[in-house]
Amino acid sequence: METLKSNKQLQAEVREELKHEHSMNSDVIGITADHGLIFLSGQALGVTQRRLAEEAALRVDGVRAVIDEIKVRPGRWCAHEADLAFAAADSLKRLIGLPDGRVKVVVRDDKIYMQGAVSHQEDKERIAATVRGAIGPEQVMVDAISIEPGVFPRLVPGDLLTQNPGGEESPARPVRDETPLKLG
Repeated sequence: METLKSNKQLQAEVREELKHEHSMNSDVIGITADHGLIFLSGQALGVTQRRLAEEAALRVDGVRAVIDEIKVRPGRWCAHEADLAFAAADSLKRLIGLPDGRVKVVVRDDKIYMQGAVSHQEDKERIAATVRGAIGPEQVMVDAISIEPGVFPRLVPGDLLTQNPGGEESPARPVRDETPLKLG
């Protein structure tokens, strides 16, 4: 016989799962549980955040259905630009070996601008391909990433490039950059 979780327990587990979605502020999402049904309410910056909240709730064992009443909040920037920014930033987070904040994304006038520094041309190309895969081929992307040898370890090559869908890192680790750092 299946053990049912209490409404309070389901609500707490959904809240905890939402906290793992780093590209959104989970505190602005209301959660109500009723015998396996989860009602989500509040405001999100774009449809991507709204979808992330739905997916997080569905990952919790014991959730039978999600009723999404989250409103996409109008703001200074349009929802489409917010979605682009979250998609691009989230794709950068998944690259193993890319230090947090080394490459940044700016979305302006429906264009993605990437800026920062990497050690090798191959890393620059991998970053661009990863972001391109997240935002789609039709979006305009301006790549202003500079190449500065020795600035940080190389990204993990090939298929070991990104984290697993569950968020855990692949067993591979960054490869040390052996390019001599030029001083002065």
